[in-house]
Amino acid sequence: AVITKIIVPFAEPGDNFQSFRVAVRHYNAHAFLNAAFNLNIKDKTIKSATIVYGGIMPHDVPGSHPVRAKASEDYLVSKQVDGVTLKGVLEALQREIIPSTTDWLAEYRHGLVTNFFYKFYCGLPGVAASNKIVASAAAPQPAKTRLSKSTQSFEVNPAGKERAPLHLPRNNGKATFKQ
Repeated sequence: AVITKIIVPFAEPGDNFQSFRVAVRHYNAHAFLNAAFNLNIKDKTIKSATIVYGGIMPHDVPGSHPVRAKASEDYLVSKQVDGVTLKGVLEALQREIIPSTTDWLAEYRHGLVTNFFYKFYCGLPGVAASNKIVASAAAPQPAKTRLSKSTQSFEVNPAGKERAPLHLPRNNGKATFKQ
């Protein structure tokens, strides 16, 4: 089968989408963990939920692919957007998404699973202010990077210095010693 077309649907009214990634560097590095969340909210009630994590398994493990947190998604549907729901979904995510135990980053990734969702949830419109889930919650800001720039300067023929004579034979690797 050959993929000839991919259709990405437009966001529905009430959709709140955000993705997260943590890696050694912002660019040109494999992520320790990726996450993408989408909650459709109407009148402070969650109508649908999508929670996806990537990088749960090490990259060199066969079958390593993004994982959906279906049980956590099901938990969220029809719940109110409040602190009780947040606490319940964080507990569900900790039970449902378990990184590989063979990877040295497993404990770190397991912490990121709930941290990313917490950050997303606190960034939902009106959540931090109206429900007082967390006092200092703020929507995450994308990394600001500058373009790399480098310069190098050198003098082609420094003033007052003689150039190597091109008419003399070059060193052939043999040394002659005179006393």
